[in-house]
Amino acid sequence: MSVHLDPKFLIFLDSETTGLDPKKTNIVEIALKILNQTTGEEVERYQAVVKLSEEQWEQASPYALKVNGFTWERVCEEGKEVKTIRNDINDLFESLSISNYNARFYCQNPTFDRSFYSEHLFTVEEQKSNKQPLRWLDLCSAHQALSIKRAQEKPVPFFPSISYSKDGIAKQLGLPPEEKPHGAMNGVDHLISCYRRDVGFEQWEGEDKLTLEPLKESEQHHLIFMSSEWEGKKVTKIEIAIVDMASGKLKAEIGSQIKEDASLEELAKDVAEIFEKNAIHKCTSHFYCHDSVEGCKNRAIFDRLFSDEQQRERKYPYHWNDLASANHALSTREAHKEKSPLPGFPNSSEERGIEKLIEGYRETVGYLSEER
Repeated sequence: MSVHLDPKFLIFLDSETTGLDPKKTNIVEIALKILNQTTGEEVERYQAVVKLSEEQWEQASPYALKVNGFTWERVCEEGKEVKTIRNDINDLFESLSISNYNARFYCQNPTFDRSFYSEHLFTVEEQKSNKQPLRWLDLCSAHQALSIKRAQEKPVPFFPSISYSKDGIAKQLGLPPEEKPHGAMNGVDHLISCYRRDVGFEQWEGEDKLTLEPLKESEQHHLIFMSSEWEGKKVTKIEIAIVDMASGKLKAEIGSQIKEDASLEELAKDVAEIFEKNAIHKCTSHFYCHDSVEGCKNRAIFDRLFSDEQQRERKYPYHWNDLASANHALSTREAHKEKSPLPGFPNSSEERGIEKLIEGYRETVGYLSEER
């Protein structure tokens, strides 16, 4: 992977929304803190409630509002126009000369937050023209990669049981859960606490408080590698491979040329079949992509294959891990151990495809054994 050589800032971001689908629901709150990537010192912060119309509020999911505790009264009292929030963020980034060359966004689930950010605040083209960071790094990817490496380095190597929720990650790190109800700034603070304990800054807290338990014999954790090819805004090819996370054994694979909606319907049937056969579950499996950019595209494809309701009912994985985030976490940890300067931000390889993705994961993170 090539790297940028000026890694100054991490922008820890969280958003509260009125649902799961950015095409149908909205951001209701956004918060971010900009930290010096070396020292962990806070440089700036921003938080805003988003003003919504009554029509937009009526589209809100009752479940989402139960999680974040938002009310129509609060939206009316505190809400800012989207135009104002856009200007605020642009001014903030400009004041610090933040760009794609010296900063990365950092989230718990970037395919979710980035999708809403791109749909309701800044389109991808606007992000490019404003020179905003285009790469979003992911706590779950970092924790998974670091946990596996730490377990592999034990006197008796083992494959660890890994949590994919932020509260679950916090528990393994010896930290309390996030305060409830969820709030965007609470989420940012909790995210930073997890990052500080897991990946760390210059004054790293170490891993003495980390709890790792071996995977139970009855459990199987899976990686769902997914890669796609595009012509403009149209997807032309989708590849999916299910791999045992402990052994690296290939369990199932699908490749499909996409010519029309009928191709997607057939693919959905095939995916549902292999997911059922391999007992794919949100608590023991997650998707894996090259980076958050590809993750957002692939998540949009998956949302076309299965509705929100279908994904919830079948308890399909909702987290999309990525190789760029794993690479950043592992190289940063190595710098801490060696007490050397932090590495530049990794860029994803230009070489794509499912084979390159699987090979990249094996070289970067690896497996406990190599049963193929």
